[in-house]
Amino acid sequence: MAQFSDELLDSFVAPELSKLTRVGAPALDTQPDYLRVAFMNHVFGLRYKRKALLHVSITFLKRTMTATDEYRAGRDSLTRYIDCLSRQAHDLKAYLSALSHFEQCIGSVYQCVELFDKVNTWLVPSHPRAFSKGDGSDLQRINELNNILKHFTPEQAEKTSAPVWITDTGLSGGSGCLNRISASLSGAPAGGWAQRWSA
Repeated sequence: MAQFSDELLDSFVAPELSKLTRVGAPALDTQPDYLRVAFMNHVFGLRYKRKALLHVSITFLKRTMTATDEYRAGRDSLTRYIDCLSRQAHDLKAYLSALSHFEQCIGSVYQCVELFDKVNTWLVPSHPRAFSKGDGSDLQRINELNNILKHFTPEQAEKTSAPVWITDTGLSGGSGCLNRISASLSGAPAGGWAQRWSA
């Protein structure tokens, strides 16, 4: 593996990559197998009044599992990248793998939020959304990052080498100083909701 200049790292791979020095994504505790719990509950007699609710619940649990798996894979790849820095080398493949996994995690978490909101408003039309635009919550920031990833334009590409990138404290995205957002990586997987939906 080679060592690259700060300018090359920041302009070719990702903004601020030259400043990345540590794994800011905390390890996740082992999660219960919520999908299995939901399946066993169904086998032993738990029934939903509407079949659609069962199917949406299972989809939600699968997305939660995907978000958690992607987060862990991203953290593992990021750890490999940071470990190489101590040998004065840049493992760009490990960094790009970490970034891809975290991007997939963001997409899966956002899909969970959409499902959660749809079911809650379906059951209780007056139920508030999981987040509000500009409320500063982890979910609102994840929504912003998801939108940046989905709508990366040639105009934005003129200003930044990647729509989203990893920092020492989380993920950032946007172009220049506009729309700079940080999302805590530890807030990404929706484990609390998964527990509610598997019971």
